[in-house]
Amino acid sequence: MNPNQFTSTNGSAAKGSSGCAKKLIVAAGALVGLILLALLALYLVSELRLNQTFTVDDAPLPVSLDAESIARGRHLAEAVTGCQECHGRRLEGMILEDDAMLGQIVAPNLTSGKGGVGSYYSDADWVRFMRHGVGQDGRPLVLVSSLSLFELGDADMAALIAYMRSLEPVDNELPQTRVNLLARLLLLLEPSALPALVIDHQAAAPVAPEPAVSVEYGEYLANLACAGCHQADFGGGSGPSTGRNLTPGGDLATWSEVEFRRAIRFGMRPNSGEMLDNDMMPFERLGQMTNDEIRAIWLYLQSLPAIQSTPTAGQ
Repeated sequence: MNPNQFTSTNGSAAKGSSGCAKKLIVAAGALVGLILLALLALYLVSELRLNQTFTVDDAPLPVSLDAESIARGRHLAEAVTGCQECHGRRLEGMILEDDAMLGQIVAPNLTSGKGGVGSYYSDADWVRFMRHGVGQDGRPLVLVSSLSLFELGDADMAALIAYMRSLEPVDNELPQTRVNLLARLLLLLEPSALPALVIDHQAAAPVAPEPAVSVEYGEYLANLACAGCHQADFGGGSGPSTGRNLTPGGDLATWSEVEFRRAIRFGMRPNSGEMLDNDMMPFERLGQMTNDEIRAIWLYLQSLPAIQSTPTAGQ
């Protein structure tokens, strides 16, 4: 056999391997380049959203610091809107998330203590913050509850501001919210993470119905207290942070009003008597509602179009 044949064959194989390696390196380089371009685009688009500015021209609210207004604001904060769930028992603020990929999500100190926005917020700033999800600098705030708080009528908004002004000062200096890669991706995939981008800032504030055991007042309360988890149509969902179907076609189809009130006030499941998880259904907050408020919500939920779904296990 000719020795040169081995040399020629081995040389061709070596050249082929070298060519494949070069192609792999080029492909890997192209992939890395595409990833870097995607990350750059993600950063630039999210920065545009985070730095967009909004002008809010709501008429000044007549905020009264009388005992009745403060008591109404306290009830709204503690039983209906759930301010303590993010901002702490004394509304002193807290770090909600601190993750290398997500970033640092901070619910600010709402009191007038050191580090608290209550020490310098005007009534207009409170309205901008709560109703519009916009900071003093006009930029959108991350993961604030403005989509539900926008539903507050002017009188209740003024009462909530009065309560905020009455808070005992708590010194708690917190860092600013910082968004990293996953949070920036969330801002693109879920615009409601920046409520200011979704809210119609020119729309008139809703007119709240008179407190009563009525479908109308139940709708008002349910939009404030329940829609955030149970969705705008109250049909619920299958995600980890979505509540059950509250329409007549879902989980509550076989519940009585008494069972509904027991679940709201004490966190007890019908039939089984098991306790609900307060992290999933905040009965400690909702249980502070009055009987009339719970009855109004029940009437409203019973009036909804039935959305069919499979009942949640263990209901």
